[in-house]
Parts: sequence; structure tokens; C-alpha cells
Amino acid sequence: MIKKVKSMSVATKSIKIFAVVAVLVFSALFLIPVPAKADLIGTLSYTQPTGIVGPNDSVTVWLQFTLNTGSDPLTTDGNAGITSDSYLNGVPLKGGGLTNSISGFPCPPYAFVWGPGPGPTQNWDSFWNQFHNLNLLNAGDSFTYASTTFFPDPTLGPVPAGTYTTSFYALSVWGPDQYQKTDNEGNLLYNEDGSPLMVNYLRDIAIANNTFSRTVEGVPEPATMLLLGLGLVGLAGVRRKIQK
Repeated sequence: MIKKVKSMSVATKSIKIFAVVAVLVFSALFLIPVPAKADLIGTLSYTQPTGIVGPNDSVTVWLQFTLNTGSDPLTTDGNAGITSDSYLNGVPLKGGGLTNSISGFPCPPYAFVWGPGPGPTQNWDSFWNQFHNLNLLNAGDSFTYASTTFFPDPTLGPVPAGTYTTSFYALSVWGPDQYQKTDNEGNLLYNEDGSPLMVNYLRDIAIANNTFSRTVEGVPEPATMLLLGLGLVGLAGVRRKIQK
């Protein structure tokens, strides 16, 4: 009987020690700071915000995207799909993709295509390939891409002289899931057959707010060209006299 009591006493002590250790372990786990998820977000800027072009020149808008300090990392696959465990406003973006939006550049007198162009035929591969297989981008890392290419509208001819500007470009993400669309007042929208109107989760991760502009130099008038030609002929005559 005495041996049994001693055995139970040892077992009780073991249980108490285990319980204390378990409490300490769980306390330590709760005290260890868990890194909070940061949004995938960055800044967008034009690599050449201003410039001078001719009336028949195309204009490619190149943008540089830079991940902000503390941003989630970004990687993509061969289909421009996001492969990193990135989030935006609490929504997981893994399985979503990158896209682009603009507003404000004058059309007409310009027409445009997405990507490096030069147009007028849209080459989608030239646009999407820029977002394929992005290596790991951490906070502070950047990549550059051609957003759009503007070219003189062939139905209107050369672009008149002047300065043309736009003020909004955005790099956006499609989320992997769809959501039911609502109107401006928050009411759910439906298709004609009564089914819910579904849309992709689309959010901007960077916006270029600074102005992009191109100044078009005018085509010289015929009289100006004639004077220029006479001037060159005169210079040639003077040079011959000097040589003689």
C-alpha cells in the first residue's frame, strides 16, 4: 500500500511539472510577436515624363513600379499570375494577376495600344510578357514596363503642334476570386436572367499622379521650307567663292 501511495505521488508531481511546462510554452508562443501582413502596394513614376516629338511620331509611356517599404513581396509566373503570398486590404492575391489602367491622354488626335506598340495593331504578347516571370520583388525593389504606346490616328493625319498631357496611370491587381457587383449606393446588381452580376476584385497597387506630357513640334510651312532651301543654296555659293 505504501509503495502505491509513493507511486501516485510521483505521478502527480510529473503531471504538475508537465502542466507548468505546457503553460510556459503556450505563454511563450503567445508572447512571440507574429509579423503582421502588409499590403502589396508601391509607387509608380514615369521614366521620361516630358519630351519633344514630331507630328508623325509614336509615344511610348514607360513606367517604373517600386514596392514601398514594408510591402508584401511580389512574384509572378509565366502567365503574369501572382505566385507570392501577397495581400491587399485583407484579400489574398495569390492566383490573381497584374493589369494596367489609364485615363486622360487625348484620343483623338492619338490612338493607342497597350504595351510597347508601336501600333496600330495590338500585340497582346508584347504587353503581357512584361509581367511574366517577375523575380522576387521585395520592399524597395523595382521593375519597368511599357504601359501604352500612342500613335497619330491614321484617319486624322499628323498630330497638330502643341503639348499633350495625361495625369493618371495605375498598376492594378486582379484578385483570384470574384465578388457580386454593387451600384454606387451599395445595392447588389443582377443579370437580366436574375443571376448575380459577378466581377473580379480589382484594386490599384500604385498610381502615377505626376503629369506625363509630350510636346509636338509643328510641320514646317511650305514658305518656311522654301526659305530654308534658298538659304542652303546661298551658303553653298558663298563656300565656293571662298574656296576659289
